[in-house]
Amino acid sequence: MKKSLLFAIFSIAASNVFATVLTVSNQSPNPGQYTTIQAAINAATAGDTVYVHPSATHYAPFNLDRKLTIIGNGFEANQVNPNTV
Repeated sequence: MKKSLLFAIFSIAASNVFATVLTVSNQSPNPGQYTTIQAAINAATAGDTVYVHPSATHYAPFNLDRKLTIIGNGFEANQVNPNTV
């Protein structure tokens, strides 16, 4: 019983060890690993993180078909947020 519980804990911990961070940027002087969000999603596996750098041009729409974490500035990041001081 003790060995199977220990094995289960290590299995869960090991599954998150191999998660990677993929970067997306379509800015010409500093491109990311991928220039579209969809390309990064296609290359990612469940549990990975996709970091989207800010861009002057909009990124194309994308389909999310697996469990990922997507981090970015959000839509209209240049506008002043009225909720902050």
